[in-house]
Amino acid sequence: MKSMNQRRGLSLVELLMGLAISAMVALGIAGMLGGVANGISVGTDARTGMLATGVIQSRFVEAVTPAACVLAAEPQRTVLWLGDTRPGGLVEPSEMAWLTIDESSGMIRIERVVFPDNWGPIEKARFDQPIRPNANPFPVLLQVRDQGLAQAEILADGVLRGTFRDSDSLPEVHEVRIDLELDLPTGPRVASVTALLEHHRIPPEWTP
Repeated sequence: MKSMNQRRGLSLVELLMGLAISAMVALGIAGMLGGVANGISVGTDARTGMLATGVIQSRFVEAVTPAACVLAAEPQRTVLWLGDTRPGGLVEPSEMAWLTIDESSGMIRIERVVFPDNWGPIEKARFDQPIRPNANPFPVLLQVRDQGLAQAEILADGVLRGTFRDSDSLPEVHEVRIDLELDLPTGPRVASVTALLEHHRIPPEWTP
């Protein structure tokens, strides 16, 4: 006679039901963890994009805000007039700055004229010849580079695409804006940076 307290083993149906329930629970937990991980990833992407845009915005504002006006602009390059630093109302190369979006290198840079320490007033005046009013100021940069007088500052890197906005309404424009697509570790991100020209004025002989 079998003992009354002997336990009966699990049937095949009960075993299968238990396995099915365990699988459903495991899938639910995996889905929940996946959602949490995705949320963390999205948050990280957003923070990375905001930080990168903030750094570029800060550099851009610091470089552009002191300018008096935009002399000329194209979709991927712009020339700023820094003001009449050499009295006379004319525009000399040393009063200009060139902004360039170079998609091949993924950089935005600004270039200015910096004279060698051993140059005196005569050497500076000989090079720093005024350009004609309303002339094209872009070729001047080539002369500056050829003379080894161009000092470049990188404002952004990791740029996939970039375009200056409102380049057809100059020099009346009081702000400079670039629409960007950045190549970040978390993936491409669209952004914009803007700088206001706080002391906007146009060279006297230049007409809008």
